[in-house]
This record gives sequence, C-alpha cells and structure tokens, in this order.
Amino acid sequence: MKSLEKSYRITNFDEFLNDYHESDHFRELLRSDECNQDAHTDGNFGLTHQQFIDSWREYASDLNQWDGLPDALYDEFIKEIDSTEAWHVKNGSINDEI
Repeated sequence: MKSLEKSYRITNFDEFLNDYHESDHFRELLRSDECNQDAHTDGNFGLTHQQFIDSWREYASDLNQWDGLPDALYDEFIKEIDSTEAWHVKNGSINDEI
C-alpha cells in the first residue's frame, strides 16, 4: 500500500475530473473511433456516459499504478465512479450520448 504521508497533486474527485479533462488520456478518447465525431460540431463529446465512466476507471487505475495516486484516494474515486454509474443505470441514461 502506498503511503498517504506523501502529498499527491490530486486530493479529491473534482480535482480528479479536472485532471482527467486536461489529460492526454481524455484527448485520445475524443479522437478515438469510439467517439461520434459528428457530435463535436454541436458542442457535444460524442460519447456515452458508460464510455466516460469506463475511461475514468482506466485513468484512475493508471494514476494509481504509474503516477503514485494513493490507494485510499484510488478507492475513494472508484467508489464515486461506481455511484455515478449506478445512478445512470437506474435512471436509464447509461447509454445516452453526451
């Protein structure tokens, strides 16, 4: 388990999302074949909620494994991601494109 004594640049989920949106990981997803490029002309992302959620999980895992994100923060972020996914599933919007 990584030490929590070391300060990490991301301290909460909002900062995680901001970091994600500034990342190469996010930019590559927007350029990928998974993304509906036509949606960009309307100011949308062209991805479903599920695609975003899956990408958040992958990004959190990468930060934890390769960038030193503490395990406790990783667990907190995954819990928030799981909650967001459950909300979209419950409300029938998990496959809606945004």
